[in-house]
Amino acid sequence: MLVREYVFKFKEVEKYSTLFYHLGRIKCIKFEDRLRLELRKVVGILDIFYFSSLIHKCRFLEDFENHQNNTLQEKKNYLDTNL
Repeated sequence: MLVREYVFKFKEVEKYSTLFYHLGRIKCIKFEDRLRLELRKVVGILDIFYFSSLIHKCRFLEDFENHQNNTLQEKKNYLDTNL
C-alpha cells in the first residue's frame, strides 16, 4: 500500500478514536507500526514526534525508493540493448 493511501486510511480510523491518537508521539508510533518494513526501518530511527513531519518523510522516502528503482531498471535496459 502506498503511503498516501495509508495516510488516508489512518486519518479515517483516527476519527473514531479517543485521546489515544491525539497524543503526538503515540500517534506517530501507531502510524509507524503499520508501515512497510523498509520504510519503518528508516523512519523509526529518526524518532519523529510530529505527525505531519512523519508523513512528509515517509512520502519522500517512498518517492526516493521509486526513483532509485526506475533508475536501476533504465540502466539495466540500456546495458541489455547495447551488449
